[in-house]
Amino acid sequence: MPFGLKNVGATYQWLVNEVFKDQLGRNVGEYVDDMLVKSKKVEHHLADLRRVFGTLRKYNTLMGGPLVGFDINGEFKAEWLPEGFEESVTKSRQGLVVRKWAPQLEILSHKSKSVFLSHCGWNSVLESLSQGVPIIGWPLVAEQAYNSKLMEEEIGVCVELARGLDGRVMSGEVEREIKLVMGGGENGKEMKMKASEAARKVRAAVEKGDQLGSSIKALDGFLEIALS
Repeated sequence: MPFGLKNVGATYQWLVNEVFKDQLGRNVGEYVDDMLVKSKKVEHHLADLRRVFGTLRKYNTLMGGPLVGFDINGEFKAEWLPEGFEESVTKSRQGLVVRKWAPQLEILSHKSKSVFLSHCGWNSVLESLSQGVPIIGWPLVAEQAYNSKLMEEEIGVCVELARGLDGRVMSGEVEREIKLVMGGGENGKEMKMKASEAARKVRAAVEKGDQLGSSIKALDGFLEIALS
């Protein structure tokens, strides 16, 4: 979506409704600027992908492309943080402000990491679970609340601290959730056990060799259709 243009939201929505009018609610879902190809059964997914790519080609529609005006290696701007925040962190020596891009997966893989306070974006969820690290969720926007709910209620590897941009978080609440996950209680032990099991499944999904993992197979199928 070309953010910044006038009426871009309405224009984008009209485009999606027109191009995918026969597929929305069936094998295509969309939210703001994200689109999802979905299938009722795994064995139907490649056929659904073929149909979606066929529609894109029909209307000469391009996917992807870099974010305009954003450079992860660009200059860090102080106004991105609350006034006095960086000075407070430096003075108290409690925390670290990482400029530019943080090596999140490398940090999560460190043996000292016990829990991850996350906004619950899907990439962050996958990186945390791939290392067997439970999550304290603080979803802010978009699908993050759904991810947090899934992690907490269905998989059992997350506790939600707050929700939304207007959510207020007090130090006592943060302390309580950290103790819940990192403490020696049954809830914390169960979360760590389930996170370790999730890590095993994530790694199995990207296995290479004679027995390809499910994610490798899905990606191979996706690329075969996209490039055909």
